Amino acid sequence: MANDKKYDLIIAGGGASGLYAARKAAAAGLRVLVLEKKERTGKKILITGNGRCNVSSLSVSAGSYPAPMREFTAPALDALPVQALMQEFASIGVPLKARGEYLYPRSDQASSVADALMLSALEAGAEICTESAVTQVRRNSRGFLVFTENDSTPLAAETVLLACGSKAAPKTGSDGSGYALAKSLGLPVRTVLPALTSLICAEPLSKVWAGVRTSCSVTVTCGNMKAEDTGEIQLTSSGISGIPVFQVSRLAVQSLAAGRKFQVSLNFLPDYDDVWLSKEAHRLVSGFGNRNIVQLLEGFFPKKLVQVFARKLDISEKAPVSELGAEAVSRIFRLAEAFPVRVTGYSDFLQAQVCQGGVAREAVDPETMMAKKITGLFLAGELLDVDGPCGGFNLHWAWASGSLAAESAVRFVRGNKS
Repeated sequence: MANDKKYDLIIAGGGASGLYAARKAAAAGLRVLVLEKKERTGKKILITGNGRCNVSSLSVSAGSYPAPMREFTAPALDALPVQALMQEFASIGVPLKARGEYLYPRSDQASSVADALMLSALEAGAEICTESAVTQVRRNSRGFLVFTENDSTPLAAETVLLACGSKAAPKTGSDGSGYALAKSLGLPVRTVLPALTSLICAEPLSKVWAGVRTSCSVTVTCGNMKAEDTGEIQLTSSGISGIPVFQVSRLAVQSLAAGRKFQVSLNFLPDYDDVWLSKEAHRLVSGFGNRNIVQLLEGFFPKKLVQVFARKLDISEKAPVSELGAEAVSRIFRLAEAFPVRVTGYSDFLQAQVCQGGVAREAVDPETMMAKKITGLFLAGELLDVDGPCGGFNLHWAWASGSLAAESAVRFVRGNKS
């Protein structure tokens, strides 16, 4: 790919933030080249939202992200509020629709998002080279030299945007190589760990509950820190999964990695209070005393879960509840409200949706997305130490940070030419 042409902007990474930035910068008149290591751009976009691509959330704001990140994310998010994002996607042929708070393409196809971003970047004048992994970025007196794995001749650029992604879902090209590029340029990188991932548990009866999907509140407590979420979880033979687990996994993963003590509790009755449950236990036993405990409670819980509760408490699964008494039912209710699980691990980067950690926020100007000590070097997306909850927040950060980086690169290049 030898090329004597000097670009205004070379973007390392053709994912969400890279493609969004390419379209915007090229439309503003910059000579833009996107270098993507995989055989096509936007591969991680294709798997988001179970293949439907949860583009953003109607409630996205800096307050949606963990407290330490809010000040840093605010400028980019303020510059691309959700209504503006919806208009921009509509302008490239991808109208968005809301499903509750979540925004998806009207087609419900993630491929329509990936394809439209690629096509709109090309139509704006950007060049895209696939199977071109960036191996090195060097500064020189005129900007940067960018080296790729399949060409010994470097490419020249006035500015560079690192949009290489994190380590989550490495098969899509997000394999952590961007961290090495950042480090080689002198940027600090915080320890990278999975986020939005499932948890591995040492539960002796996990093989009994395997396959259960049920409503549940999940709470992680570590010292004075607490994370909690409610929704449908999946119980597996190795642990717990589902969106509520993903939402609280950040604190559990941090605690495990740091060797801190923490607790995880499941509440399978999040919609009921203790007084009502106590009365209900007596009503059920008095009205259906001939049933066994599994038959009695299968309206409250999946059968497998009742079996787990009964075995935990050494309550007979076959005896009529008239013999067990209302207290046996109340004991199950109490356990269901505060079921402790011992988390021993977490799913790795292959299963994680995003990562926590990355290029330190302190090294980047949040008003421009430019590295504070490296003039002309911009960063965007998951490469940075920014991660949000499930629900489109991480993709919105990719769009917003890529957009701000592109706008800043345009101002930088124009300023140098004036």
